[in-house]
Amino acid sequence: MASTSGENPNESETPEALEQKGFQSRPETHNGAERDLYSWTQTIGDIDVRVKIPQTIKKGKEVKVTLAKQHVKIDLIEPTGARTIINSDLPWPIRAEESTWSLVPGEHIHISMEKAMERWWENFLVDEKKINLKHILPEKSMEDLNQEEQMKIHQMMYDQRQKAMGLPTSEEQKYQDIMKQAWDAEGSPFKGQPFDPSLMEEKRKAFRKQTTGVKAERRKKKKQDEENPESKKATTLEEAKRRNPKAFSIQNPIKAQQEFRRNQDIKEKRIHLPEVDRTPLEPPPVVVALVGPAKVGKSLLMKCLIKNFTRQRLTDIRGPVTVVSGRKRRITFIECRNDINSMIDVAKIADLVLLLIDAKFGFEMETFEFLNIAQIYGLPRIMGVLTHMDLYKKMNKQLNKRKTQLKHRFWTEIYHGAKLFLMSGMKNNEYIQRDVQNLARFISVMKFKPSTWKTSHPFVVADRMEDLTEPELIRTDPLCNRTVCLYGYVRGCPIKSDTPIHIPGCGDYKLTNISALPDPCALPADRSGKTKQARRVLNEKERLLYAPFSGVGGIVYDKDAVYIELGGSHSHRPANNNEKTRPINEYVANILSTKQTIEEKVASSHLKLFADSEPVTAEEEQVPERRKVRFETEDEDVPEEDDDEDQEEDDEDQGEEEDEGEEEEEENDDEESEHEEFGSSWKENISKKFAISYVPNKAINWTKLVYEKGGEDASVEDMNSNDNNGEVGGLFRVSRRKKINVNDQEDYTLNNQSEKRNWDLDDVCELIRDCFVTGKWEKDKDAAKLLAEDDEMNDDDEDLFGDFEDLETGEKSEEKDNEEMEFDDDDDDEGDEDGGGKDDEEAKLRSKKAKLKSTFDAEYDQSKDPDSKYLDELKKEVEIQTKLNRSEFENMPDDVRVLYEGYRPGMYVRCELTQLPCEFVNNFDPRYITILGGMPVTESHTGYIQVRLKKHRWHKKILKSKDPLIVSLGWRRFQTIPYYFIQDHNMRHRLLKYTPQHMYCHAIFYGPITPQNTGFIAVQQTAGRTDFRVTATGVVIDLDKSTKIVKKLKLIGTPYKIFKKTAFIKGMFNSSLEVAKFQGASIRTVSGIRGQIKKISKEHPGAFRATFEDKILLSDIVFLRAWLPLQIPKFYTPVTNLLMSPEQKDQWQGLRQLGQLKRDMNIRNEPSVDSLYKPIERKERVFRPLQIPTQLQRDLPFHLKPKPTEATTVRDPIEEKQRVAVILEPQEKKIADIMKMFTTVYKDRLKTKQKNQEGRNAQYQKQQKVQELKRLQKHKQLKKVVYKKLGQMESKKSKNNSRHKKTDNTDE
Repeated sequence: MASTSGENPNESETPEALEQKGFQSRPETHNGAERDLYSWTQTIGDIDVRVKIPQTIKKGKEVKVTLAKQHVKIDLIEPTGARTIINSDLPWPIRAEESTWSLVPGEHIHISMEKAMERWWENFLVDEKKINLKHILPEKSMEDLNQEEQMKIHQMMYDQRQKAMGLPTSEEQKYQDIMKQAWDAEGSPFKGQPFDPSLMEEKRKAFRKQTTGVKAERRKKKKQDEENPESKKATTLEEAKRRNPKAFSIQNPIKAQQEFRRNQDIKEKRIHLPEVDRTPLEPPPVVVALVGPAKVGKSLLMKCLIKNFTRQRLTDIRGPVTVVSGRKRRITFIECRNDINSMIDVAKIADLVLLLIDAKFGFEMETFEFLNIAQIYGLPRIMGVLTHMDLYKKMNKQLNKRKTQLKHRFWTEIYHGAKLFLMSGMKNNEYIQRDVQNLARFISVMKFKPSTWKTSHPFVVADRMEDLTEPELIRTDPLCNRTVCLYGYVRGCPIKSDTPIHIPGCGDYKLTNISALPDPCALPADRSGKTKQARRVLNEKERLLYAPFSGVGGIVYDKDAVYIELGGSHSHRPANNNEKTRPINEYVANILSTKQTIEEKVASSHLKLFADSEPVTAEEEQVPERRKVRFETEDEDVPEEDDDEDQEEDDEDQGEEEDEGEEEEEENDDEESEHEEFGSSWKENISKKFAISYVPNKAINWTKLVYEKGGEDASVEDMNSNDNNGEVGGLFRVSRRKKINVNDQEDYTLNNQSEKRNWDLDDVCELIRDCFVTGKWEKDKDAAKLLAEDDEMNDDDEDLFGDFEDLETGEKSEEKDNEEMEFDDDDDDEGDEDGGGKDDEEAKLRSKKAKLKSTFDAEYDQSKDPDSKYLDELKKEVEIQTKLNRSEFENMPDDVRVLYEGYRPGMYVRCELTQLPCEFVNNFDPRYITILGGMPVTESHTGYIQVRLKKHRWHKKILKSKDPLIVSLGWRRFQTIPYYFIQDHNMRHRLLKYTPQHMYCHAIFYGPITPQNTGFIAVQQTAGRTDFRVTATGVVIDLDKSTKIVKKLKLIGTPYKIFKKTAFIKGMFNSSLEVAKFQGASIRTVSGIRGQIKKISKEHPGAFRATFEDKILLSDIVFLRAWLPLQIPKFYTPVTNLLMSPEQKDQWQGLRQLGQLKRDMNIRNEPSVDSLYKPIERKERVFRPLQIPTQLQRDLPFHLKPKPTEATTVRDPIEEKQRVAVILEPQEKKIADIMKMFTTVYKDRLKTKQKNQEGRNAQYQKQQKVQELKRLQKHKQLKKVVYKKLGQMESKKSKNNSRHKKTDNTDE
């Protein structure tokens, strides 16, 4: 918004202006400011303040806010005492009694104050820094304007909306009302004729398009290209190839081969195996499920959609709600609860899922959990709905960025281009009508392809429940089993009376009785004979709503009773007095107020034909008296007339007016009052109208009267009366050129009964052929042609709502008119003259449709491909089979047809079940879906199921064998104990203690027999909420097969005797019987020496003799690898959450895991002694000395031969053993002891001598070293002196020699 007048542009760049600009961008400081303790925003009449508080303030009693006329005080009551954070005066007075405050725990105190006078504040407190009012946006909301200004704005908006729809504005409507009054005024030539405002419009000559020139040539070429797009592509491609042939040649054969394969893959993916169409003529209602986390707006959106389709409001929605959305479609809305059991059930039955997402919060875990569940059972059509978008109202950039993020994440999970609708805001506690209408339009025209599971399994979604148990039996035994009747539409495939039934969350049962009932929410009657508008629009009587659990259903017809819904949510009076009450109240009120029998009512009733006539009572009718009706213009008797046609035409006109009101999407209160006025206006001056209209035995040409041309005579009369066409009073123009007398008119309701016509003659039929269609035709159209075109049109529900706009992308989907063709005015005139223009146009239209169909077939069906012959043959076979199936039961009564094929989908049935637990009735909650799932006989048995399973990557913990798991397989949800295994290369099924981290494994468990390739989902628990509840997903691969799962067993033993390659082992087995079982098994030592078990040894229990490929040691450990077969436990427990109380339905607890049991019972897991880590003690081994044979010693070199020493001399053990022990006498022993003592003393002296000698030797060596050093030093000094003398001598000799050489030179 532009700044206020008088503001300098340079002021917008000041720091004050920039600061205020930042305040303006946030909602909490808009037109206000942010301070240290608080932030405030204002309008012209209100001011909102957010005071910051510590996070410890959680309750309202910890805050004290005092608001006076011009003073505010806020105290915080803390454990240490009261603390005042604000205590100041206000700059202007407020209305304290109208001001309120609220606490947001741990965040702020929100104070809303109403100003005493309308003005803009510069500050909130007097001691606060003021803001510049030039930089704020002084704007008013609609609510702040007075009533006159609001009415003017609403009138402008209404006129703009009317112009956009091509309807008259308010001023034009006033003008038309004045024209209507003048139309029937006295003296008007149009009196008695239907009002036609088009006669008053000034007719202008149509614009003639240019037929020559550049633009005309372009237009013709564009038209040709649209008619034949293939020729355009072919010509452009040929021109490109001729212009640049190298660009279309194969550059890389490998890439060309890859591209060819990819094209073939895409081509094959388009081909679907044709299936026999088994959909009934009246299909069951489409199941639309609203799924999302808590507090996201599911209930509100469901109420808005129901109100959009039925014009009724439901205050409390409980269970399924069925509505009629179109001529050929009904919708059942189901709200999915936020527990895992409801999500699983909804994913199995939903045709369309509305996935609600909180745009402010983002995606939640429940959203991704449901997507994973839905993928298992055949992903239904999914549309996203973003709510809470109004929180981004003043942040456009952030809103667009958030929308883009959510859209791309949603596309990643579903598919690229998935629909995402936006609920942009709320009005009067409801979503905006346009947003709801766009969503409803898309739901109404969407097509669905049921999954294979639904087409092969019948099921009934119960929308009504009755307990048929005898009251006396319940009184005597409150816990007795009950007999219950469940009602609903059959879906999937036909259901028979002997079909086994499973109720998810309850158990398996058998149908005691099943019967068909009248459809409580039937499709509207066929209107093929009506106009196009009447064929595609529903009137108020056809907008049915059926929700027995919510208390809406009107009169319900049962097999042996009639029920009238009484009480419930529908009995509450609406807050708006103008809103109409539901018809159910009228039924109940009439029945309760009945005080007389039917005979008494008939006897006391009377009939009054005219206002001034005497009433006719029932007694008078017993003696009928024929009275003659005489009009002013005649004295003859008036015969009785048939008013059926008149009534039909009045009904048709009234229906058309109602349909137009529905298309405008406005409330029908005003329209109904107009209809009532119109319905009573025909009674005024009825005698005069009868006198004017009735002329007996007068044949009138209706074509002449209605269309002004009844043949050649009419055309001649028109030519002669051309001059009489003029204006009356300058206001009206006479449309008919021939005046018709009053006596020439005849009412078609007062035909002469005596005069009969032969309607088999063409001449007689031609008189009224065009009278069955009203309206003003254009030049190139007539009634026969338009009727033929209407018959060719499809009556799909797409026509029900027309175009819709995608609020996300802004694109507007519009139906392309295939009949839009351009013709010159000259051609039209010539065609009208010779009558050939119509035939040419029809021929062009047929050719254009044929070309479009051929293009479609060439692109998708590949009818021109020679390789598609096999597919075409399959399609023909399927079509023949479909026609045969329909023709077989086409003319057969329903009661006989049911005996052959069962109760087909779309029929409303009553299913009676016996022996149901009393908890099912006592704890029945319609908010939890009740499904009667039909099963083949083979699926009613239990056995071992082999599946392929993969742990979900978002689940934190890995899965352990023998831990209980809740599996949803088929209709059932049950708990079982799985064993995980993997298949080795030798086809052995080896047990896995834990599931692999990022790969598939196999599992086997005991459960219900289910067909192969059936998907399943597994969760560890349904009670409580963990991070991600989906534990694993998989598919069934084998049924009831005795799969042998083996576990690796490692037995350890130790040798106690070794004889070369034979050893005796103990400690591996406990008895001889165990040894006998493993006789012949292969064993191995830790060092890798292989062996085999031979025979039993009796020295130790469980000991045996074994042979090895080499000699083993006593320190070796021998182990045996064996495979132990396991017995899979037969544990199968259905999940029975529907039998629990409403508070415990989400807390179903089955068999707990071992770790969970130990945690709950506080049992510590004692470790095994063998599993504990101990310090390793290894004794050092002493090996025998190496003995080299004598022969080898001779051949060895000397330095490698062993040297004989005392230590190495080995005494002969045999000689040592053969020595005789000598026993000494006491005297000899004393002498020997004395000699030993002397020897010891002598040896000790020798040792001391040796030590002393060693010391002397060391000292002598030291002295010798010192002397040697001294001698070397003396020797060095002598060398220096000698070398010095020698040097001196050599220098003298060299000098003497040099002197002699000089003297010799001088002498010469």
